[in-house]
Amino acid sequence: MKSAYSIIYLCIGLLFFTISSTATPTPTPRPDSCFLETSYMSGHTGWITCCATGRVFSEGITESPGQGEGIACDIGYGSQDTDPATHPSWQWHNGNAADYMEDFEEYDRWIGGIVVYETGTFDFCFRFSISETPWIYTNCGTAEITSLTPTPTPEVPIPATGTTGLGILIITISALLSMGASQKRK
Repeated sequence: MKSAYSIIYLCIGLLFFTISSTATPTPTPRPDSCFLETSYMSGHTGWITCCATGRVFSEGITESPGQGEGIACDIGYGSQDTDPATHPSWQWHNGNAADYMEDFEEYDRWIGGIVVYETGTFDFCFRFSISETPWIYTNCGTAEITSLTPTPTPEVPIPATGTTGLGILIITISALLSMGASQKRK
């Protein structure tokens, strides 16, 4: 009977040791905040370019001079009023269309562009990650593309609204196609 109790105590001791010695996982670093800063559109026959700047902050990473170590950035677009993290309409350019631009205070500023070949109303935003951790998303801007043929109008840069959540910026194509048209006149 004594050996049966010894085995039980040994099993309970091993179970306790296994549970108590399990390491606590290290928290995954993620950017603390990010937002869409400014945007503008230019028209070309058959397609529209939407360019934007965005900022990202991550404590201990973006405060140093130069691009924050491990920061990745994408720019993309999708159906209006949809969640860029989950909706299947969102198309991401996987780092090819967004580049580190400069330091701005404790933020890293990025610039990116997307090309749209169809008319409609689309949201666009940046997403940021550190060393392939889950993405965080900026607020969205909205582009209403009514024509793929430029019309002469005054050049109007439009700032993004809000610094958190999915704030919406309405950009009308008739006010912003001038970039392509004004470049043709020069």
